[in-house]
Amino acid sequence: MRVAVILTGKAYLPEAWAYQHHLEHAGHKAWLADSVEGAAGADLAICFSLGQQRELHRMGLSAVHEYHSLSAGWLRHGKDLIKRLAAPPAAGRIFSEPHIEQRLRFAPDCPHLLRPMGFDAAIAGCTAAASASHDIVYCGSTSRSGVVDTLEALANAGWKVIVFGKLDDANSRARLHHAGVEIAGAIGRHDVPAALATARFGLNVTPDVAPFNRQASVKTLEYAAAGLGIIANRYAWIEDFAERHGIAVHWLDDVLAQGRTAPDRLEPAPVDLARIAYLEWECLLGRVGFSAFLQRCLAQAGGAGR
Repeated sequence: MRVAVILTGKAYLPEAWAYQHHLEHAGHKAWLADSVEGAAGADLAICFSLGQQRELHRMGLSAVHEYHSLSAGWLRHGKDLIKRLAAPPAAGRIFSEPHIEQRLRFAPDCPHLLRPMGFDAAIAGCTAAASASHDIVYCGSTSRSGVVDTLEALANAGWKVIVFGKLDDANSRARLHHAGVEIAGAIGRHDVPAALATARFGLNVTPDVAPFNRQASVKTLEYAAAGLGIIANRYAWIEDFAERHGIAVHWLDDVLAQGRTAPDRLEPAPVDLARIAYLEWECLLGRVGFSAFLQRCLAQAGGAGR
């Protein structure tokens, strides 16, 4: 079986590399493509956007459509409806959350797979032998509502904070620089373990609004796997994740209420890696039968596979 996984150039897609590794380990040929043109010669292409779906259909390539988020904003229900109505026929569909599958309400016309988010094996326990140079690390989008305000507030409260991620807004950059936040810039996926090992805590800031408050936080999974303590605002997904895995999250409001004494007093709560080991990508993909699912998709598309 020959499978192309098409990147978007925008979203952080750790699952794409996990797919490639898992399929190659199972004896298939798999590669990452920067565009739909790079999927030429594949039996199946896995794609993450409506534009990719439509282009692959135009090219006559069989595609597995992946849905890892719902639309945001006040027109989000209409946008989700468009995702369903405008989608071309699929050889298969992958959903990262049950509520995403339920919301989009596709007809059962092809194989589908529920595939949760996971973490790379290289991240597991990566902070164990490290000497942290910072109190808090934040990895991810700084454009999300509340992120810059939170980073600034923590730094002003005496926390030594480092940020890994793209930060183009000059005003936000100036504010964080003035507060003493170290801005390390965007990094590649292979640099993530070293980035996480720079701190004692990982910070998750997620708006408590749909759809964000029900979607898995990839960075929180990675913080937990790395062995970091977790500081986060309260919302549905993080509360459920912490309860199910026995993780003592330090809630952001409580941390900020402690003022400048918090950095010296607060200790990371230990994370039992054994409780979340089932979310390591290779283990996860084997458990959900990812390779067998793609074989069913290929049969649905009428391909021979190799």
